[in-house]
Amino acid sequence: MYTLDVSSDKEIEKAFKEISSFWEGIDCIVHAVGFAPSNELDGDFADVSTREGFQIAHD
Repeated sequence: MYTLDVSSDKEIEKAFKEISSFWEGIDCIVHAVGFAPSNELDGDFADVSTREGFQIAHD
């Protein structure tokens, strides 16, 4: 398993360089990327969601 911060282009490049030193290719990727500021997850969606929080969650 390999973990990285997918919001960082440098970390993504580093990860692929390291992975390619072990394997010639990748057959499969399983991801569980998800993020939202904690205040955007507390309460009813319509009441607590902000434009900024929505943009962060979808970036």
